[in-house]
Parts: sequence; C-alpha cells; structure tokens
Amino acid sequence: MLTGPELGAAIESARIAKGVSKKKLADDFLVKPPSIQGWVKTGRIDKSKLMDVIAYFAGVVGPEHWGLKAGFSFENLAEESEDLIQVSSEEMRDLVGRLKEARKKASPKSQVVISRAIGMSERGELDERAWTLINDLLTELARK
Repeated sequence: MLTGPELGAAIESARIAKGVSKKKLADDFLVKPPSIQGWVKTGRIDKSKLMDVIAYFAGVVGPEHWGLKAGFSFENLAEESEDLIQVSSEEMRDLVGRLKEARKKASPKSQVVISRAIGMSERGELDERAWTLINDLLTELARK
C-alpha cells in the first residue's frame, strides 16, 4: 500500500484519469476542497476514507496503482470459492476482531464492505488470496 507523497500522487493521477475536479471529489467525499489538496500534497488521508477512495477510483485504476496486489477486490473477496483455505479458530478470531476494529473507524461505505468481509470470514468463505489481501490491508491501515 502506498503511503505519503506516493499515495498523494496516486490520488491525484486517479482523479485526473477519472476526470473529476478537486471540488467534485471533495463533494463526493463530504469534505472541503482543502482536504483534497492535503491528501494530494502529503498523502495523509483518514483511514475511514482510504478504502472508499480506492473503491471510488476502481473504474479507472487497478489495485496496483495503490500498491496493492493484482486482483484485489472489495466486492468479490471470495469469488474463487474452490480455493477456500482452512485457518485456525485463533486466526479467524484475530482477523474478525481486526475487521471489527477497522469498521468502528470506517466511513459508512467502508463499513458495508468490512461487514461483508466479516460475514465471509465467519462463514469460512475466504480463499487464500482474499485472506492475504485482507490481512495486508489491515496491516497497512494499522501503520497509519
């Protein structure tokens, strides 16, 4: 996951690729335009908005643009159900606990996505790729 000025540059290039103004982006994220300028300049963005930003630009840039692994998807975390993995109950409790903590700090849109991931985790519907991506994303969010 990109951080700092690299993340800021990624936000700016995604904004340009999508063809939206900073004002429109601010309106869509319910923030003031100076916040967008801050995101771009420093790469500092509230954790609750980060997943929403990635989802917002998904139609114009892929996960690699953000420093995530190829194939990352919030919507289809377990589309390859034949590759489901077995994890210990301790690992499952840890992942679900971390997801629930992230959900508390997340924006409403992100809360929906995180709730889906929690449900899939609890039902054992995560494949190895999804499990790894969720862990990577939660680790990166914890560093911010």
